[in-house]
Amino acid sequence: MEHMSQPVRPNNTLAICALVFSVLCSLVGLVLGIIGMNKYPKNTSGRTMSVIAIIISVLMMVGAFMLRGRW
Repeated sequence: MEHMSQPVRPNNTLAICALVFSVLCSLVGLVLGIIGMNKYPKNTSGRTMSVIAIIISVLMMVGAFMLRGRW
């Protein structure tokens, strides 16, 4: 009897958390995104999501700074 294995799905939990927190709490999203960039190998969806989380976090922090400074 042959055993057919299921394809292994990558675990992108850290990258997904980074994306969520990049909107809710930018500093936490930034930290998780940086950790995710170092954790996931290149050319994977986890690394891509981590980079997107870093970009969103930085944009949110700059936007908050500009609104607070009322430029």
